[in-house]
Amino acid sequence: MRAGEYQLWLRSSPIVDPAELLAGRSLLVMAPHPDDESLGCGGLIAWAVQQGIAVSIVFLTQGERSHEGSRDFPPEALARLRGDEAVTAAARLGVRSERLHFLHLPDGGLGQMDDDALEAIHFSLLALVADGVPPLICVTSRTEPHCDHQAAWVIAQRLARTCGARVLGFHVWTWMIDPESAIATPARHAWRLPAHDPVHKRAAIAAHRSQLGQVVHDAATSFAIPPTLIDMACLQHEVFVDDRL
Repeated sequence: MRAGEYQLWLRSSPIVDPAELLAGRSLLVMAPHPDDESLGCGGLIAWAVQQGIAVSIVFLTQGERSHEGSRDFPPEALARLRGDEAVTAAARLGVRSERLHFLHLPDGGLGQMDDDALEAIHFSLLALVADGVPPLICVTSRTEPHCDHQAAWVIAQRLARTCGARVLGFHVWTWMIDPESAIATPARHAWRLPAHDPVHKRAAIAAHRSQLGQVVHDAATSFAIPPTLIDMACLQHEVFVDDRL
């Protein structure tokens, strides 16, 4: 399937109430990097908090490689900055800092971790879902082009198989794939959820200032989220998919 056809299919998927997909579960969001949670499912997070649903966010990495070669913000400093931005963004969505979990895994290296590292991650995550009804896990979709986003999907699927959680994928960079390129593994089912609180979602995205080109100005390899992507992330609906193999 061409990416353009897949993107159109996602945008025309059925509209459902978020409560239908959560079905009494808590919400666990797994973000490969700080900002993925706001871009991909900030609306769902804000809605769940407003409904009194327990929300936790796991940040797998700190995104310390987004601006390589900076003297002002070497990786350790950038990791701290992006962690602080994540706390601010989550607060704007209504999630308290004690509901945030930072695993400090290597940015750009999630797909290269050995079995021992993956096992340790698995048990860390399992401890978060040990009590109560297994959560709904929202994580970056399998169609995401970034290697860390793909690896996060694998980690979430493994956790779900162990604890009985349900996994839904959300999109960040899938929207930016060249429409003429191929999507090798499209999802089987997709749903659109009304973005109930676009103001808070935009505010959360704005909290990730380092990713908007507003903080780091001396990097050899710099990065800024394209405004087009932000506009697409803040459309009327957020799309979630069931893309299990």
